Amino acid sequence: MWMMILIVVKPSRWFCHVDDDNYVNIRPLVKLLSHYSHAHDIYIGRPSLDRPLEATERFGDSHTRPVRFWFATGGAGFCVSRGLALK
Repeated sequence: MWMMILIVVKPSRWFCHVDDDNYVNIRPLVKLLSHYSHAHDIYIGRPSLDRPLEATERFGDSHTRPVRFWFATGGAGFCVSRGLALK
């Protein structure tokens, strides 16, 4: 919910998440982000695992299918572009 509030109320180009015990060197981070278009689907960070997660998606009344996807948790932090955050 808070992410939607940030996207709608305060339009930003990038959304970054870092844990409260991390130090963020803002100038190099801003410089890095400036090399990428915020309009495209950009994720900058590390995946939490060395392989995609596997889950089952339910659709219809009794149908399921396997799905695979990458998942990011905080850890050292990550940033997503506005384009990706809006999806």
